[in-house]
Amino acid sequence: MPFWNEKRVQEFVSGLGQGVQGATLEEFLGFLAGLMLVVIIIVWLQRKSDTAKSNRARDRSRALFERELEERTLPPSAVQLMEDLAHAMEQAQRDFEIHRLFRDPSLFDRFAGILIEEQPDLRRPLRLLKPILGLGHGFSGMTQSTEELNPGHAISVQAEEDVSLEFQVLSNDSRSLRIISPSLIDAQLIPGSLVQISWEKNGVLHQCQCKIIKIDSSREPSTPGNTVAGNLESSPAPEQQERIDSRQIVIQLEHSEEVQRLHRRGFVRTPGTISAVLSGHNVLITNIGGGGFGTERIPESLYALDLEDSVLPCRIHLEDQWIECAVRFVKGSRAGFHFAFERIRPGDQDRIVHYVLTRQTSNGL
Repeated sequence: MPFWNEKRVQEFVSGLGQGVQGATLEEFLGFLAGLMLVVIIIVWLQRKSDTAKSNRARDRSRALFERELEERTLPPSAVQLMEDLAHAMEQAQRDFEIHRLFRDPSLFDRFAGILIEEQPDLRRPLRLLKPILGLGHGFSGMTQSTEELNPGHAISVQAEEDVSLEFQVLSNDSRSLRIISPSLIDAQLIPGSLVQISWEKNGVLHQCQCKIIKIDSSREPSTPGNTVAGNLESSPAPEQQERIDSRQIVIQLEHSEEVQRLHRRGFVRTPGTISAVLSGHNVLITNIGGGGFGTERIPESLYALDLEDSVLPCRIHLEDQWIECAVRFVKGSRAGFHFAFERIRPGDQDRIVHYVLTRQTSNGL
């Protein structure tokens, strides 16, 4: 027979009731006071234990954070940014995990966003710091900005409808983006106007609209007929405008955070050429991506077709295989002719993107 059967439980409960009924008021109040005192002591001990654990966790996290700072050998500006992030976490009562800033991209993004809301000038330094820590690029939940562009990066500027100019990033700070033309250009660019800029990175085409703040000419050492043009915010004389348009220029642009990312629909530059058969004619592809390709020239016989309303069969020789697809004409410009895929198997799109990224990696792009 078990010790705690139903009968004995009932006797135990009824005995408690009889004990309470038979106690005096003083005894009952004393019992309650003792019970409350025991509960208070237990709660106090638990809180003391939790506080001690929290303090140990904070001290441990701070020690790991300091050790990471020493091992990483970051520049003083980066160290200060990490201290600012740690302070923001302390303000949010998250100081027991500040060491995770070096490991957790989502944690870094969250408190970087808090710092950027308070000090917008920290956006670019924090964007540059994240890949240094090995946490990837860009901030989750935040729009991409032109502040991410590094000096030397290639930029295309859509000056006119069919005119695309090649530039390079000269400098970049929280106030503006400055780009320079590596070669002579001849196009009308007006301060205060909006231009579309685009660039390629990791197989993705980025596009946005930027406002021109200022245009400067990059001129040779001064000669009697070659003086500094200076700021072009005001409209210069026609002869002066002609001299400036035929020289290298430096353009200062406002930053934009409305950047469009075109993964499969952008033309991604590849080093070298790819053979293809377009509507029965051999062509050389110079730019290709998951959304289409570009070629510098097309056979004259194709001019007789209504390209804009035609869907052309195409076979692309990609490494050791042929990709069957159908393309339609997008536009033609000085840079060449662009075609978009009208029909293509998703697996072939993935092969093209993989091929482009592999070529870029192997060539150090």
